Amino acid sequence: MRLLYPRKESLLPVLCLLPALLLCWQAPTQAGESGTGERPSAPAVHEYTFGIFPYLPLVKLEGTFAPLALELSKALGRAVHYSSAATFEKFSCRLKDAEFDIAYIQPFDYVRIAAPAGYLPVAKRRTPLFALFVVKRENAFKGLHDLKGATVVFPPEESAMSYLGKAALIENGLRPERDMTVRYAKEHHSCLQQVAVGEAAACVTSEASLRAFDRALQEKLRVLEKTPDIPPVLFVVHKRVPPKDRKAIKQTLLKTTLSGVAPELRAPLAADGAKPFIAAAAADYEVVRRYAEVIAQEQ
Repeated sequence: MRLLYPRKESLLPVLCLLPALLLCWQAPTQAGESGTGERPSAPAVHEYTFGIFPYLPLVKLEGTFAPLALELSKALGRAVHYSSAATFEKFSCRLKDAEFDIAYIQPFDYVRIAAPAGYLPVAKRRTPLFALFVVKRENAFKGLHDLKGATVVFPPEESAMSYLGKAALIENGLRPERDMTVRYAKEHHSCLQQVAVGEAAACVTSEASLRAFDRALQEKLRVLEKTPDIPPVLFVVHKRVPPKDRKAIKQTLLKTTLSGVAPELRAPLAADGAKPFIAAAAADYEVVRRYAEVIAQEQ
């Protein structure tokens, strides 16, 4: 059986082939470039990097978080550059190397990677996080125990939905990859598609992904089980960022209404029209740490 939690920790150093980029400073001066020898009129201003885990297609991530990066830039008086990665593993690698100054991450990445790397929580989504087990509507399954011997598709192995799904199976007496066939899809749409066309018995996904799935195919599906809630995705700031800037970042996130984001992209974060983020603390995520330990022990 594959070791989900310990294996990913051990693989990260192998995946990170490039040296760690602790800061992404870009501060050349005009004097240095021109060779005039004149002193610059003011000291160079450091810039911050803002990393977003790749839970959506990159074009949608940029549309959502580039405007927020601009809000942070104005509050801090320095440039804040939006960044992400093509895969969960590549993003985790960059997070482990503390490449980002500010990051928006899923809860399991916080307890497994970000906290040990020196990141501090500052804000989180208002709504808790949970996973759904989705099956075909005509399927006779009544509960998770019926998945024994079946094929279950998960989103990328590093995603929060995969961790939540495996924890739920374990708590119901099932051993993922022993009691069932486990497959990993590249993204949630593919996971749901495999169930809709009968290539798998169940998909573990998020509520938002199910809502966004093709309407005609969505009607062929139903929710078999919902996992318990855990604290939501969160913003973290590396401890190297000065306290004054950490405070400004937190205040900006708590006050933002994402007014610079297109309505269709803002809706998933602030569906009720309220300010989408509230304060976060490390203690909020102890339950996530326990889930990670349960998965590790079972494997």
